[in-house]
Amino acid sequence: MEKLYNTGDRLLLEVNESDVFEGNLYSVTDQRIDLYQVVKYSQNTNLNGMYSFFKDEITNIKRIYLRDCDFFNKLIDHINNLDISSLEPNFKDTVVLSYEDYSKIQMLKTNAIYIDRPDARYFKAMNEFKNTQHLAIAPVGLEDQRVNRALKFLVVCSFSQVYIFDFRNKKKTEFPKELRQMLESPFHKKIIYNGAFFDDFLIYNYNFQMCNVFDINIFDLCIFHLKNEESGWRTLEKCLETYLNLVPAVVRPEGEINRFEWSQISLPILYKIQLAELVVYLIPLEKVICREYNRLTKEFLTI
Repeated sequence: MEKLYNTGDRLLLEVNESDVFEGNLYSVTDQRIDLYQVVKYSQNTNLNGMYSFFKDEITNIKRIYLRDCDFFNKLIDHINNLDISSLEPNFKDTVVLSYEDYSKIQMLKTNAIYIDRPDARYFKAMNEFKNTQHLAIAPVGLEDQRVNRALKFLVVCSFSQVYIFDFRNKKKTEFPKELRQMLESPFHKKIIYNGAFFDDFLIYNYNFQMCNVFDINIFDLCIFHLKNEESGWRTLEKCLETYLNLVPAVVRPEGEINRFEWSQISLPILYKIQLAELVVYLIPLEKVICREYNRLTKEFLTI
C-alpha cells in the first residue's frame, strides 16, 4: 500500500464498499493501515484503542485533514480558485471540505430532530425556515408509480439543524400548511437530489409544486454537457465522491433506504442518522457544483 499519508492525518476509510470508518493514522504498511481515535459511522460509535484495516478490505481512502496545516491551507486555497479536475496528484485524495465544516456535518447528522405532530418542535422548525435562505431536502419512501404512492418522511436541513418530518400516519389528502408554504416560497432555495419524483408527487396529490429548486442531478448533467462528455447518471453517492472527494458509502443508496421496514412506530437512532445523511452534504455540494458550473459556463461563453 502506497505511503501517501503522514502519521496524524485524519483519514476516511470505506471498507468492503459499505462500512465507513474515520480515524487518525498511526502507521501504514504494504498490507494494512493502523488508526486510532476511530469512529464507526454505521453504528455512530467511538472505538477505543488501535484498529487495523487490511489492504484487501479497504475499497476507498480519503484524507479529511492533514497534520501539516500549511499544506492543508494550500489545498483549500487551490480548491477555491481552480476546478477539481486540475488538482495536483497529492491533493486528489483529500476531502474538499474544511475540517471544521466536516465536523459540523457529523454533528448535524447525529442530532436530527424527529417531528411527527404539529407541536413546539414543528413550529420552532418553521420559524427557523423563515430565516434561512438555503434548505436541503430529501423525500423518503416514494415509489415510482403514481397510484397509491405515499411519502414516508421529508428530511429538511438548514445550516444549523436537521429535521425529520414523519408522514407515515398522516392522511394522504393533507399536507402541512407551513411546510407547503416553505416548498412554494421563492425566497428559499431548495437543494435536492433528483427532485422530479417529489415534484410529481406534490402536483399529482396536492396540486402544488416546489419553487426555487436547485436539483443536484440536473446541474450535474449540465456539467457533463459543458465538458463535452458523454452524459451519465450519477447517484448521490457518486456526486459526493466526484465533487467533495468523499467516499461513496457516507450515504446509503436511495433504493436501499426505500426498502427499509418503515412500519414500526419508533424510529431507531441509526435510521435517523441514515435519513439525516441524505441532506447534510447537499448544501456544501451545491456550493461546489455551482462554482464548477459557473466556471465552465464562463469558459464556454468566451470560446
